[in-house]
Order: sequence, then C-alpha cells, then structure tokens
Amino acid sequence: MSAFYFGAGRDGVDGLSENRCEYVHVRLLCAFTWLRAFSDKPSTPSLVNNWRILLDMKVKELATSAGVNPDTVRFYTRERLLKPSRNPDNNYQQYDTEDLRRLRFARKARQLGFSLPEIRQILDQADDHHSPCPMVRDVFQQRLAEVEREIGELQQLRKRMKTALVAWQDMPDGTPDGRTICRLIEHWDDSKPSKQAEE
Repeated sequence: MSAFYFGAGRDGVDGLSENRCEYVHVRLLCAFTWLRAFSDKPSTPSLVNNWRILLDMKVKELATSAGVNPDTVRFYTRERLLKPSRNPDNNYQQYDTEDLRRLRFARKARQLGFSLPEIRQILDQADDHHSPCPMVRDVFQQRLAEVEREIGELQQLRKRMKTALVAWQDMPDGTPDGRTICRLIEHWDDSKPSKQAEE
C-alpha cells in the first residue's frame, strides 16, 4: 500500500496543498489497483460493489472482516502489528486490506502457538522483503518440543490427581491441630511407594 503514503505520513497528511483531493485520489488508486488483480474472476462484481470497505475500514468493520472482536483489532494496533492511517477529516483510525491481511496472519500464527514477539519478528522480516520461513521452521520445532514436554508433565499430573482422588475416598476430614494443615494433601500418597509418589 505504498501509494497511499506518497507524500504523506502514516499518521496523516502533512503539508499538502489540496489535502483532501490528493488523499481521496491516492486512496482510489490503491483500491482500483487491488481490484484489477481480480478482474478476470467471475466474483468481480461483488468486489466492486464493496470497494469502499477496502478504503476506510473502521475498527468494527475490520474485526468483522477478519472474524475477530474489535478488542482484538485494538490490541494488535497498540502492539503495532497493524498500522492504520488517519482520516484527515476526523483523525479517526482507518484500516486497509494490508491491515486485514496482517490481522488474519497474526490470528493464524497465534493458533499455531507463536508468541506476539515472534509474530512481530516474522512480520518485520516480511516487511523487509526477507523470507521469514526459515525462522518460522526453527521456532516451530522448538515450540513443538516444549509442547511435548508440557504434555508429558500434564500426563504425570493427571496420574497423581487420579491417585489422590482414589485415596481421598477412604480418608476422613481432618482438623488442623498444629501438626497438620490438610491431611488430604499431606497423606494422599501414603499408600504408594516413595518413588512413585515423587513422580
């Protein structure tokens, strides 16, 4: 969307004569350039009928298009993963198709377990025209190993919890007497070998 920022800053249009005319002109160029990519598709009429939403999506409109709630849009905006422009008429933030693409990407990355700093690094590399795919593979392999380790720990925890529940069925409630706090926790593994109790 570099055409939009020709002679303008990301936060608005600065020092331009005929401010509004140039703003609208450049925004239209962006939209029509995007639509031309679909000119050979039968679905073009639906795209043309909705061309205006490509120019100036507000928070709610972007959220609806991406299938998220508005708070998600605001969160990624604060984290600078989205880069909305400013409408020179009212100074409202407005988003374009590039923001929609980045929002959808961030959502898919989160579904795969990537952290916010990792997603930002991926987007930064893509913005610099460097392939982030090698980094994605490395990070993902490390993350998968972490997940497998956590699954193993959770399975051990599940085993201990089930053992404790069985032990508690025959264990009476106790009253703190200066020597005990809660006997359920303190004695859940009394009937188990010490090695298994330490798992």
